[in-house]
Amino acid sequence: MNPPVAHVDFETYSKVDLRATGSSRYAEDPTTEVNCAGWAIGDDDPRVWVPQTPLVAIEQAGLSRPCFHSTPPHELFMHLEEGGLVYAWNAEFEIPMWEEVCVKRMGWPEIPRSQWRDTAANALSLALPAGLDAAGEALGLDIVKDRRGHHLMLKLCKPRNPSKHNPRTRWEPDQVPEDFADLYEYCAQDVRAERAIHRALPIDDLPPGELAIWQMTTEMNLRGWYVDIESVHLMLDLMARHKLGALDELANLTCGAVTSGSQIAKAKEWLAGPCGFPVEDLTKDTVAELLRGDSPPEVRRFLELRQELSKSSTAKYVAIRERVCRDGTIKNGIVYHGAATGRDVGRGVQVQNIPRNPISQTQEGVEVAFRVMRSPDPLKTIPLLYGSVPEMATKMIRAHFTARPGYEMFCADFSSIENRLAVWHAGCQYGIDLFNNGLDEYRVFGSNHYGVSYEEVTDAQRNHSKGAILLCIFGGGPKAMVNQAKRHGSHMEEKTAQDTVDFYRDQYSEIRDMWYGLSKAAMKCIRKRAPQSYKRINFRLHKGFLMARLPSGRELAYYDPKVEKVMAPWGDRIWTVTHMGQQVIAGRTVRGWVRRAVSPGRWFENIVQASARDAMMFAALATIEADYDLVVRVHDELGSEREKGKGSLEEYCGIMSTPPPWLDGIATDVTGWVGKRYRKG
Repeated sequence: MNPPVAHVDFETYSKVDLRATGSSRYAEDPTTEVNCAGWAIGDDDPRVWVPQTPLVAIEQAGLSRPCFHSTPPHELFMHLEEGGLVYAWNAEFEIPMWEEVCVKRMGWPEIPRSQWRDTAANALSLALPAGLDAAGEALGLDIVKDRRGHHLMLKLCKPRNPSKHNPRTRWEPDQVPEDFADLYEYCAQDVRAERAIHRALPIDDLPPGELAIWQMTTEMNLRGWYVDIESVHLMLDLMARHKLGALDELANLTCGAVTSGSQIAKAKEWLAGPCGFPVEDLTKDTVAELLRGDSPPEVRRFLELRQELSKSSTAKYVAIRERVCRDGTIKNGIVYHGAATGRDVGRGVQVQNIPRNPISQTQEGVEVAFRVMRSPDPLKTIPLLYGSVPEMATKMIRAHFTARPGYEMFCADFSSIENRLAVWHAGCQYGIDLFNNGLDEYRVFGSNHYGVSYEEVTDAQRNHSKGAILLCIFGGGPKAMVNQAKRHGSHMEEKTAQDTVDFYRDQYSEIRDMWYGLSKAAMKCIRKRAPQSYKRINFRLHKGFLMARLPSGRELAYYDPKVEKVMAPWGDRIWTVTHMGQQVIAGRTVRGWVRRAVSPGRWFENIVQASARDAMMFAALATIEADYDLVVRVHDELGSEREKGKGSLEEYCGIMSTPPPWLDGIATDVTGWVGKRYRKG
């Protein structure tokens, strides 16, 4: 029998906004404090530590509960001293709260990070929702949603607006003792809920390999990524000044008819009236299209100003400013196993979707741009060199992330890792040989498709081939190809799309077979309730989940699987696997726990993307073992830092390009760079 574990939960107060700052910046703020701390060890009823003053007010009001205590939780401290594990829901909040507030200000003992566990991480590894209530509901647990407790948490965790009758800026226990008593009970209920979910999951803990990855992710998030905060403040100032100037020019140009970029009706009225230039709408695409055509000078300038104002989004710079910690870093930026395949998801500043178009391809060019920002009159100089302040700001977000002083950044990116794993999983020797011989897959496809030599493939033909391969790998058909062309502003005939899809499926017939082989094996596993395999993938049923074991040893999880007939994207009704999962619209996970169908192409997509993730995590752990401090993971790219003079790009790329033991028979390739500021390699 496993030794008992502890489950903990905090309710807190601070003048700063947790959503804006992230948990590490929140915890280190001097105004942040613990309203209460709930804990339970093993099967014990939860207990709640409460500061002395609130507890006195609650007792005087006759609202005390047996589980409320103002003495520190010594039995929890004993559990920690004996090496016991501590579980929390989203432990990246509890860890900094314990370290910054409980240890440094209240004198509680430290908890080695090796003793922390995260029940939310366990749930995410099984593709369950990330929210406590949502996960409990998905598992069918009888967890009561305490809406009043949630309301009180929001009420008591932040300052209040003073009024004439109550000038206080914070709710105090002597004013609302019942609210505080209910908040503490809410904390105890959260401990019960987190423990119930932990026990309902088919795993007590993450498997050793995944535990190492979660711990690596947590350490990376708590270490943080250094930012040039001085330049962030300067950029925000430049954008604010530019916006004021653009609004003044807009008002002058329209004689006061339009004074804001959001006044759509007034803008259309001004264009149609004084300018005699009616437009149906002023969407981003419409404005761009109008600027490509001929228009009167005042209309063109109006459209340019509108375009500039629409680009004046300061969101990422504001997020950096709000989240920067006292050591100059941004923390808590990656969600472990945020996607069902195990891929990372960004949080906060969202480094996963930083614009790719850089201000310059060289470190020297980037430093020139920073000097221009500090020049005597940057608002005049920037448009001459970089188009506009908003355009420059967008292209420089990446460069504000840097190595900390005395360090340098090492970055490397896997080349076509999903394409390589697709042919490897499918056993497509044609594709394996192509990569092992160092050829460009898109150029080879273009050569064969268009009937020209490898060297004669044009950029346009290569781009079309790239789009076709990336769409067709996971089952995309002719309709999807036509729609893809339309999204990129071009037209494609259905016959051309059909010919391209047919050509791909003929050349990569093993991949086509893989889609249906995986689907049939999964359905057979459910129908016969017995393990099934297809090539390197093994399916089994386990405690309400369909598990798909990857070559890495990790398993993908599909909750409450069934075999049902559904409508396929191409219009036919087909038998397939359905399961309960989070709703995905246009490739993005959104709220909602729904029954989802797994198309043949999606089986293969899940398998390939999950394997690519596992290869990357193997490389990330190896770079850490070689003393490179990981600061970011972005898609198929790793970013680390190391003291200057204590590493080499050759070593770093060599570590990354070394395949994991389970990936044999196909070459992997990486490209990288070393320098001060983050850039696209």
